[in-house]
Amino acid sequence: MDMYYTLDQVDLSNQSEFDVFASMQRIPRQDAYLLNSFMRASFGADGLLEKVDLVLEGEPETGAFREWLNCDDAIGILKQPDAATSPIYALQKHMLGRHLVGGAPTSFTIPSSPLRFGLQYIGSISMKDPLFSWIGFDFNLVAPLTVQYFEKCWIDYSNPAAPVFCDFNTDFDEFGDFDDVDPQGFFVTYKSMRWSATPLSRSNEKYLGTSGAPLWVQAPDFPIHPDTGKPLKFVLQIESMTTTLAESSIGSDDYVFSHLEFLAFWGDGTLYVFLDPETRLACYLIQNT
Repeated sequence: MDMYYTLDQVDLSNQSEFDVFASMQRIPRQDAYLLNSFMRASFGADGLLEKVDLVLEGEPETGAFREWLNCDDAIGILKQPDAATSPIYALQKHMLGRHLVGGAPTSFTIPSSPLRFGLQYIGSISMKDPLFSWIGFDFNLVAPLTVQYFEKCWIDYSNPAAPVFCDFNTDFDEFGDFDDVDPQGFFVTYKSMRWSATPLSRSNEKYLGTSGAPLWVQAPDFPIHPDTGKPLKFVLQIESMTTTLAESSIGSDDYVFSHLEFLAFWGDGTLYVFLDPETRLACYLIQNT
């Protein structure tokens, strides 16, 4: 049986690591070919790995990548994982879309945090969309935009209208350019843009992000629930520069304005959002090149 996965860094000789990977990164065959880079794993009747094919930008990959993934060492050892496929959806601008990037929150309180400039509002996901109904509530997204690095940002959405920042000893490295900015009354609001999720296709020329399976900029980084030890479920990822600033406490002539002029995550990065639907613990992380 052939199974298709995104082409990412994973140790095929480590069963537990691959099981987590497969639960997130198994994709349909047609999506694999649309991405143009993928891994095809062939499992035999006994459930053991028989063959691994890697395709990088449309061409067979037979070099270093195979060694990094320990492809040959896993033959006859790696067991077929029990993982469902995750079709990839493109998040595209749509005037009648249920979801938003940007805008100002309504009936929602941005959680307070120890960050000097707090968290900023990113947008919202409606649970009325069948694709996101598993979330169980209308999901308002926040992230620290004045931070140049953090590993993960955890938010407890037990009360979806007033979530709580979770201090899991995460270090937040705030932009030094903001040292002279007064945090009192600081705010940014981005122009709202409605979007909807459509199946990935060659006609998806430009999209705001994706959902279904995470498309990693760097190595996979699955958030693990600190209490249950289980990986959180992927919600979506949003690309930088999807919308522009609508209003801010900082004037356009201020030297830090360039950091905020576009909705951006570490410049040109990607924001990834994960959620555990049972405990409603969310995790945000950013990757960029």
